[in-house]
Amino acid sequence: MAELVDIAPGILVHTSRKDALNSIVLASISEAMLVDPGWEAEELDDLAAQLAERGLTVLSGFATHAHHDHVLWHPAFGNAPRLASAATVRLAGAEREDLLAHAAADDPALETRPELLTLIGRLSPTPQAPANSHHTWLPRGAAPCGFEPQLLTHDAHVPGHTALWLPEQRILIAGDMLSSTELPLPDLEQHESRARLLQKRSIDPFTTYLEALDLLEPYARKARLVIPGHGPLGSDALERLERDRAYLTAILNGDDPRDERRATRGMEAWHARLVEAAVERR
Repeated sequence: MAELVDIAPGILVHTSRKDALNSIVLASISEAMLVDPGWEAEELDDLAAQLAERGLTVLSGFATHAHHDHVLWHPAFGNAPRLASAATVRLAGAEREDLLAHAAADDPALETRPELLTLIGRLSPTPQAPANSHHTWLPRGAAPCGFEPQLLTHDAHVPGHTALWLPEQRILIAGDMLSSTELPLPDLEQHESRARLLQKRSIDPFTTYLEALDLLEPYARKARLVIPGHGPLGSDALERLERDRAYLTAILNGDDPRDERRATRGMEAWHARLVEAAVERR
């Protein structure tokens, strides 16, 4: 089992053996906020045990987006509020059967753990400014002492995806973006049905991804560390962002950009799908 690793004062990361999912713990002396805890049942058991060993009580959880590996929970974490953007909450509710099916397919042990299955995707929305879906915030008391996360909500990867910026620590928790091992992952397959569900006029997956990079850029410029949803942490947040922007721009211009991430398992096929989608979009 992976150990919780202290990567900065009060910030711990647990990296799953499954696709290197990063679960983040923001901790004070006795309290913690969990971001995307996961992934496999055995790992959730272990994460709960490590929190208990450290004497940490869970104040809240936060799900960066509505994919099955990011909406998991464990009974030992308690009944703390599990927060997410309003769009993430709506998607998790509407797509719950798919979340359960994908989670069980990825980790068959979940089939024998109904206490874990029943907790998948049980989220509550963060407050949101009526006129600006990008402006959301955590309720008072959700984060432990010493942390004031700023929520950066956008529609890249999946609608309602939210990054967390820790201004004092200058750390960007990026969700499933800014990976050094994965290519950009726009929502190519379900953007139309999700736009209807969320009553949006349309969601163009390429445009929303590039807009999200614009939203994140000021924070990436200030970040001393970026924590992606999957893969290695890095001090190169801005370089990662610029590489993603250049890659997607090249795809949209009809080019075939070389990118070392295409060598990651599954990424060459995904690159081909992005090229196909860009051609269909013209």
